[in-house]
Amino acid sequence: MERDGSIRKLSKKRAASLMREKRKIFRNLNGIRNMNGLPSAMIVVDPRKEKTAVKEARKVGIPVVAILDTDCDPDLIDIRVPGNDDALRSIQVLLGVLTEAIKNGRQAHSQFLAEEEKRRAEDDARAEADKKKRLEQQKQQAAERAELEKVIKKAREERARRLADEEAVKAREADAKPEQSETPVPAPATPGNGSGDAALTGETKPGPLGPEPTADS
Repeated sequence: MERDGSIRKLSKKRAASLMREKRKIFRNLNGIRNMNGLPSAMIVVDPRKEKTAVKEARKVGIPVVAILDTDCDPDLIDIRVPGNDDALRSIQVLLGVLTEAIKNGRQAHSQFLAEEEKRRAEDDARAEADKKKRLEQQKQQAAERAELEKVIKKAREERARRLADEEAVKAREADAKPEQSETPVPAPATPGNGSGDAALTGETKPGPLGPEPTADS
């Protein structure tokens, strides 16, 4: 295609060369078009031929699973699978086993995630139930404490009222008790002198020599 937009026919040789390059790019790079991150592992059939890929994988920390023949270096491989990397039948058998293992591993991992999610949901439900139970126990304990405080308060009020009633009864009894009047104490009479009470009453009192005469006699 020219710059002015006119269409120019390509030769068959050029078209075939471009198609080969496209197929090669598609074959080598189409797998990473939709990748969002690094792969968990990389499978290599011939590590000696794919040494650049092995080095890049080791550089970024991707585990390498490889089919090793007698002419390969096993030190560069993380998971080694001894086998013939030249025969097509051998490669098909080994890759079939690896594919089946990967499939089973994915299923087991999915089942494990489902069970883990179920267990986590059960744990959350159990924790929520325990939380509700603790809240109910706390509410019940708070209600019991409030009831106990009411009983104690009522008992204290009853005791204070009873003491006040007793004090009032004692005060009324003290007010109702009559006051004792003081009686005068009579003066003692002197012996030998009958002029005390006798003079006041006009009676004669016997003396040592007989009855004493009164003032009228």
